[in-house]
Amino acid sequence: MPQLGPPVLLPSGRVGRQIAQNRSDKPVYLDVEHKLMCPHGERAPTLMAWLSAERTDPNYTRPSGCDCTNIDGLMSEYAYDHTDDPNLPLSLYKLLGALGAEQKTVGSRPQRKALDSAESEVWVQPAGTIVCAHGNTRKMVARMVNGDASTRFRCKSIQYCQCKLYIPRRNGSVFATTSKRRRVLRAKGGMAHGQETKALSGGAVAQVGDEVVV
Repeated sequence: MPQLGPPVLLPSGRVGRQIAQNRSDKPVYLDVEHKLMCPHGERAPTLMAWLSAERTDPNYTRPSGCDCTNIDGLMSEYAYDHTDDPNLPLSLYKLLGALGAEQKTVGSRPQRKALDSAESEVWVQPAGTIVCAHGNTRKMVARMVNGDASTRFRCKSIQYCQCKLYIPRRNGSVFATTSKRRRVLRAKGGMAHGQETKALSGGAVAQVGDEVVV
């Protein structure tokens, strides 16, 4: 029985643990819903849909940084200990701390890095607010990108930037929106059984693993 690797936050926003190495010499991850993922945190059905679209349309662009060209290892069956699931903290900020995420302070607020790609860096503040590397929210970044140097903000300590904040929203992602997660819990009867989802400002939800169609 293979030993699962430590929890890591993958580019799709899903938390996974390595369960195997496929024949393409790439790691295969298991998410909190016990579904297999590629190194970028994408599941087989998604990859198959993208590969099919690319065969039909050479100009098709994936809505992801994933560049996998096959689903090696994602359709296999692996024996593993189901009781060995990670005990993830409720707060997304605390989760990132438990995963050893990079941390820094911008202005007076600490923030931890959630994702780092060629497109953007995604950071999370203690209240769950999602910001760029300079501590700016998506709304603030949009004002900076669409405005000019004369655009004014209430806080003088704000750092002007031209960042892009790309936030993946997949089923089981830690970035799933609060309202949709609550609707899913109600549909499943989760709320009736005493389950709670702690809402965090900025669209971040701490608990992971619910099915959220986005």
